[in-house]
Amino acid sequence: MINPGAVLQGRYKVVSFLGAGGFSTVYLAEDLRLAGRLVAVKENQDTSSSAIRAFQQEAVLLARLQHPNLPRVTDHFTEASGYQYLVMDYVAGENLAALVKRQGRLDEPTALAMLREVMDAVAFLHQQQPPIIHRDIKPGNLIRRQEDGRIILVDFGIAKQQIAGGGTLTAARAATPGFAPQSSTTVRPTPAAMSTR
Repeated sequence: MINPGAVLQGRYKVVSFLGAGGFSTVYLAEDLRLAGRLVAVKENQDTSSSAIRAFQQEAVLLARLQHPNLPRVTDHFTEASGYQYLVMDYVAGENLAALVKRQGRLDEPTALAMLREVMDAVAFLHQQQPPIIHRDIKPGNLIRRQEDGRIILVDFGIAKQQIAGGGTLTAARAATPGFAPQSSTTVRPTPAAMSTR
């Protein structure tokens, strides 16, 4: 756990802990080079070669994507500890799992409006060359941005990119049970026709 006040790369001053899952922890930080602009810093604590490759893949995938329903990655670095860090826009808001738990079931017009935003982001990802498959779309990975209510799709740690021959390359981490097709939890390459449904 990084203590508040710690500075990473001489630039990112940790403000607070935001959340954790698996081997990753996310912190709120100030970018000291940009007048204290708030950013989210994702720390990968798994130093295995497969985890390092997966985290680097996430950085490369997100850094080249520009879409109103996706977070923007601005930096990626490794500290002396061997831990890797991904810096992205901080999305102030509430994820949909917490929102539904707090206020109950969403009304149909609201749910459909949110779904349209998610599908717009997914269509954009699938139109990339090669296509990008998120693989872990669930309420906990959808943030309703506080400033305007826009839905932001986050956590690309297990995203896949289609490769020649119709299969896909994937990170090592497993998808969330109950939110991913059974085919995505196998170790063999997933056919493109399956992974884009």
